[in-house]
Amino acid sequence: MEFTPYYFLTPSTPEAITRIRKTLKLTQAQFGSLLGSHAVTVNRWEKGKLKPTPYQIALIQKFEVACKVCEYDIANIIVGNGVIPALF
Repeated sequence: MEFTPYYFLTPSTPEAITRIRKTLKLTQAQFGSLLGSHAVTVNRWEKGKLKPTPYQIALIQKFEVACKVCEYDIANIIVGNGVIPALF
């Protein structure tokens, strides 16, 4: 598995946001909850109508790095440990 340093990643493009969310196996609602946004907002990011804030981009970058570094299912950790329900 090839590792790209986080500072070379560009998670603010609609395609990258969609790819990262799907790699995490999260719904738009779950992904939005992690980032402090609504599912509709995530949908607009993925369609290129809106852009995440710099803080949200930094979080998305960290999730992408975690996806590349970890060999286990990050979604199970996030959802299974109650991180997302705790955000509601």
